[in-house]
Amino acid sequence: MAASNTITLLSMVDKREGYEGVQQQLEEAASHALQWARNNAVSFDTEKTEAIWLSRKRKIWQTDLSIQVGPATIPFNRSETKWLGMWIDCTMSFRQHHEAMMKGARNAQARLRRLAGRMGLVPDGVRRTQVACVQAVALYGSELWWKGEAVRGTIGMANDLQKLVNQQARNVTGCFRSTNQGELMLESGLRCATSLLNNRARRFALRLASLPQGDGAGEIIGGRSELGKRLTTWLGPDGTNDRERTVVCEEETLQAEIVVDERKKAMEEAATARDGVMLWADGSSTEDGACGYAVVWRKKGEVWKGHRVHLGYNQEAYDAECATIVRALRVGRDRRKQQRISKITIFTDAQAAIKRMQTLDVGPGQIYALQARWILAEIDCPVEIRWCPAHEGIAGNEKADKWAKVTAGQPETHGVKWLTIDNRPRRMPPVSLARLFRQVAEKKWAEAKDWAYSRITNPSYNVKCRQWRKNRPDPAPAKARKGIASRYYQLKTGHALTGMYLKWIGSREDDTCWWCHRPGITQTREHLFKTCTAWRRQQKVLWKEVRQQTRRGRDRFWIADLFADERCTEAILTFLETTDVGRRAREEDWENGSESSLEEDGDVVDMGDEEELMEVEVEGAGGGGV
Repeated sequence: MAASNTITLLSMVDKREGYEGVQQQLEEAASHALQWARNNAVSFDTEKTEAIWLSRKRKIWQTDLSIQVGPATIPFNRSETKWLGMWIDCTMSFRQHHEAMMKGARNAQARLRRLAGRMGLVPDGVRRTQVACVQAVALYGSELWWKGEAVRGTIGMANDLQKLVNQQARNVTGCFRSTNQGELMLESGLRCATSLLNNRARRFALRLASLPQGDGAGEIIGGRSELGKRLTTWLGPDGTNDRERTVVCEEETLQAEIVVDERKKAMEEAATARDGVMLWADGSSTEDGACGYAVVWRKKGEVWKGHRVHLGYNQEAYDAECATIVRALRVGRDRRKQQRISKITIFTDAQAAIKRMQTLDVGPGQIYALQARWILAEIDCPVEIRWCPAHEGIAGNEKADKWAKVTAGQPETHGVKWLTIDNRPRRMPPVSLARLFRQVAEKKWAEAKDWAYSRITNPSYNVKCRQWRKNRPDPAPAKARKGIASRYYQLKTGHALTGMYLKWIGSREDDTCWWCHRPGITQTREHLFKTCTAWRRQQKVLWKEVRQQTRRGRDRFWIADLFADERCTEAILTFLETTDVGRRAREEDWENGSESSLEEDGDVVDMGDEEELMEVEVEGAGGGGV
């Protein structure tokens, strides 16, 4: 029988032993492997056997390096070797791997060209396909070669990736090559290359940090190796020093009935009186990161009683919701021992916390799922954990929510207790994994926006977009027909088919308006949207809708303000659908002085026409808009 599995032989030797020590250890390991094969009637194919020496020292390769595997002599491979989808070269530069991934990404992008065309998907659909099919290929394995910004050996590879992202952004928006890089990133909803690479590295470090105790890979973080130091940098001090730990344990059924009804029925059940004790649990967090929870119940049907616990500043609302269910179980257990109640019913508005209680999978909140099972083992009566809608006027939920917010935001309030750990009051609990996941998600968008804003050269675009920009592009043009959306993005960035722009790039000798033919009138965005006589009727409809949405007329709007205000987006898209603004007039229309050359499909200029217009490529640096 032939063995098709891969046998990996690793040798860790002292530097003083040199090549001879490595060779001796590998040959001994190969001898043991061959002996095992003979004892088990297995044979190895020596033609497929490979050996690779990983070293950055050039003098190592001045001699022929090889090891003896039985009768065969296996030379060390000086070129790259593919293993688990990674191209590993002897110097561990991963340059060949990066080039192979970029080639695959460009091929995938070429196959998606039709979907990104003027008759293709809406911009939001194009963005999703670009991220899933192109970026996923280009970024594969980047965690191993990316060392950070301005680090020698990775700057060139990051620039290659940025050029690919620029092309993706142009496919999403339909903008021209002269469009500013920062504006491209903001309008397309894509993130710059450095943000993508940093986020991949942080997520890799966080995956290692989430591994259960005893896993050797997780111990790399904080180590003295180059990779350990790099992971420590990516994860930050919060995730390196004291963080939530997880363990591997056998799955155990939660000894409680979980009930998640549809909304209307859940409200009715929450308003119904029940036997035993009814507990209401809720958690809360503030903008500055403080967390707390509250568990409340009615005493003799009139007075509200409960527990309020402050969790500190390194947890998330998710952790507070999980912790409050555990505390409610403790309260129910104590009430059962004291009053011999017949049933315990816990109401919470956090479905994510309920789902976490049902499984012991490794991940955020595992400790609370374990504690819940330990407490339930001490309860000898039925226990129900029910979901109830939040902010629907349910008395118990409203009281728990109010107390939880006070507990999180005002921890010094009378009656609020601080979490006690190891009998040490006010000691902060370890940083939760949920908190680390949120920090990683926030950092990627902060980096992306800072990068984009630092490259925008048009002050009006920069200032105005800061007022409305969130971690997403404007949804209205992102879901509009691609031809209309492309003209919208071109006009918003200022790099559109207007007389001023075409003269700037050298495509026309003059910048007069080809729609109204008024001598001496420059065709700018302001002219097309306000004073061009060819579109007078459509302009009235546009500014009437703008006034209804913003209570401001055309005299109080610069065009940069108009495009920056998302309340006006639908009116602009309607205006573009009913006009030819942002398109060039056909030659016969120009000669005949026709008022409009509007076609049925309203599409933007072909990609071939765009290439003809862009005689000089300005790769993202150029003007802030005209």
